[in-house]
Amino acid sequence: MDAHGDLLDGLNDAQRQGVLHEGSPLIVLAGPGTGKTRLITHRVAHQIVERDVDPSTIVAVTFTNKAAGELRERLADLVGPSAADSVHASTFHGFGLRLLRRFPDLSGIGGSPEIIDSAQKRRLLRRLATEHKIYGTLLALGAEALLDEAGKVIELCRHNALSPEACVAFAKTWAERLDAGQGSDGGPADADTVAAQREERARFAGHARMYALFEGACRERGWLTIDELITLPTRLLREHERVRAVCHSEYRHFVVDEFQDVNLAQIELVRALAPPERHPDLVVVGDDDQAIYEFRGADDRAFARFASLWTDATTLALTENYRSEAPVLDVANAVIARADERFAPEKRIERAEALRDAPTKAGACVEVVQLERDPQAGDVIASMVRRALAAAPEGARSRIAVIARTHSELDSIGEALELEGIPVQRHAQRGVADDDGVRDLLAWIELLVVPQASWAVQRVLSRPPLGVDVATLASWEREFRRARRLAVLGVEPDGPSDGASDASARRAAGAGDYAAWLEARAADDPQIVRFAGLRAELLAQSHQDPAADMVWTIATRFDLVHTDLLGPRDRAQRVERLVRVVRFARAIQHRLDAPGDLASFWAYFNDLDERDRSFGAMGEEMIGRDEDADERAQNAVQLLSAHGAKGLEFDVVFVPRVNPPHGFPKTAGGRDGLSLPEGLIDRLGDERDAKARSRAEERRIFYVAATRAERRLVLLTKKTKTRSKSEHYAQELLFDEPGLIVARELDEVLDAGEGRDTLTHEAPAGAGAGTAAAGGRRRAACGPGRGRGGAGRGGCAGGRPGRDCARS
Repeated sequence: MDAHGDLLDGLNDAQRQGVLHEGSPLIVLAGPGTGKTRLITHRVAHQIVERDVDPSTIVAVTFTNKAAGELRERLADLVGPSAADSVHASTFHGFGLRLLRRFPDLSGIGGSPEIIDSAQKRRLLRRLATEHKIYGTLLALGAEALLDEAGKVIELCRHNALSPEACVAFAKTWAERLDAGQGSDGGPADADTVAAQREERARFAGHARMYALFEGACRERGWLTIDELITLPTRLLREHERVRAVCHSEYRHFVVDEFQDVNLAQIELVRALAPPERHPDLVVVGDDDQAIYEFRGADDRAFARFASLWTDATTLALTENYRSEAPVLDVANAVIARADERFAPEKRIERAEALRDAPTKAGACVEVVQLERDPQAGDVIASMVRRALAAAPEGARSRIAVIARTHSELDSIGEALELEGIPVQRHAQRGVADDDGVRDLLAWIELLVVPQASWAVQRVLSRPPLGVDVATLASWEREFRRARRLAVLGVEPDGPSDGASDASARRAAGAGDYAAWLEARAADDPQIVRFAGLRAELLAQSHQDPAADMVWTIATRFDLVHTDLLGPRDRAQRVERLVRVVRFARAIQHRLDAPGDLASFWAYFNDLDERDRSFGAMGEEMIGRDEDADERAQNAVQLLSAHGAKGLEFDVVFVPRVNPPHGFPKTAGGRDGLSLPEGLIDRLGDERDAKARSRAEERRIFYVAATRAERRLVLLTKKTKTRSKSEHYAQELLFDEPGLIVARELDEVLDAGEGRDTLTHEAPAGAGAGTAAAGGRRRAACGPGRGRGGAGRGGCAGGRPGRDCARS
């Protein structure tokens, strides 16, 4: 034992092996709750303390800046702050930027590159498409839609380490395959497939050409996209011996966390830093069963790809779970065992050996509640949460989570919980642009720039300081639309004319100028008179002042911080969000087209993609700030998407809509986003098509949701008379693994036990007045229920199955 203590103390056998491993690259498959962060920090600390490794030669790559900060803090506790600060702990993008800045003469971007936003990217793509006539007749499909697609294809190609030259070459190969009656992947294709792919190939060929032109234009301007913080450092290392020599000398020990979330470009950067032929000290840590970010470009076979490149790699599995009770783990294992593609198919997570003799917590179980209809989930969860909280200590609300597949499902359930007086906290729901004060600001900007924006006029009139009532606004809107139709048809309105006022109103209606029409139509209304004065005042000022000054003027002129009755916390958040909009306007002022006024700002704003319109981090701030910033948990039930819940844990987890097509799995509507043509990416012999890969990821998303539960997991599903022919996770448990769950009927959950609860649903045909009271809300019995859990490993701990689960 030295001054730092025994760095192996408290580790289980597998963690100890990971800390001590030497001689080859190492794959650590770390299941949920198995202590991977502990392994990483203790391995780095052990290298510094016991092996006398210079901490400045250690590179620890994480996926968020928060994770990098936590890693440094934990290391500081183990080896002291000086050594911890010397370790290169950062995200991939942060490390890539460091390399580019270190070799500005070789990177081709100079010493002060500008990381561009989506508006700059779109405008450059638009200019290149026009100058080089890239898409020809395809422009009939919609120029802006093609530009959207081109931008996404370029991003995907970079995620997959595909150069412009490789894409152009593939477009040529694809054409040759189609001429030979083959599809893009080289397999046989029928005539219909060939015909459909010819148009797809033409678009891709245009995108590939655009990719090459775009990259060249960015270099000329000294511009970088965020993706190039990965691809350019990789190119530096491959093309320049001096860069390789310096990096291979200075960076000798590597650990990469959350490896299941990496894309091909990031793997290639790791490969350039730690080439397989050097047999590097390289550890990658993660869990392929939790690979759920394909929509961000992640490679779901990252570990298989790693093993194919670093062929001498050793694999170590962390399987001792310190988070969940045995019933939750048994169900999680049953779910993921059915996955059709796993790096280690036999891997299971088990209760940690150190905890196996500890008594199981009361109420530990997995329940499957069968509903008559999916929309009943909100009321059922509200009823079950209220009973759980009745016996829970103060502050227990934040230890309960609802994890859904879609945000619309969370909206519905959140409303049901709030109706029952249960506070909720939505994560990643409301961004800056969703704040009412920010929406007021944007509405004023749009109505000043776009007179036809009736929604903006309506919002400004309905909000302070004007506050026109909704009924009056609706009446004016209907009258304007009628006047607009008549003006377009050239028909004079009926009734007596009021001279110049009516003529002004008709001209405004014909032009679609709702604001001007209101000023003429309701000229005697004091609120409209005030509105007209404010609008004229701001219009005059907007012709003189730059956009950034006008944004500040509007925010302060209408005191948008105080337009709503807010508590101290919400008011502080309002201030912070308005400040971010003002800062954004000032940051982009120099990028606006002449004359840099409010109209130029609005045009630029509308060229941004949805993410950038949220007024988040810009430029290098995107590297220093996490995209999904964590919110501090309030004393409220937590509502999260499955992706947002990753890395978190809760005592009780409710998972609604565990059935297709809109829940777990989500099979309706197809996959979000664009995909590259089959055959372009080397999938290492994986013959699954895009649909099969999507199905596999859906199962992993459900697995992530389920493994957030520590003690109690409640799955809600719609009851069916027969077993579904498609993948149905709840039915797999109900029909094939009944001993692992507590199966509960709706009436059992709502059976009268202590008190009575309300459940929203339609009254049955012929029901009496008492049944259908309160507008279709019937009084339903609610109590602990009579669950049918099996004996043995599953079921419910601490008493009779079902009854104790509900009471816990």
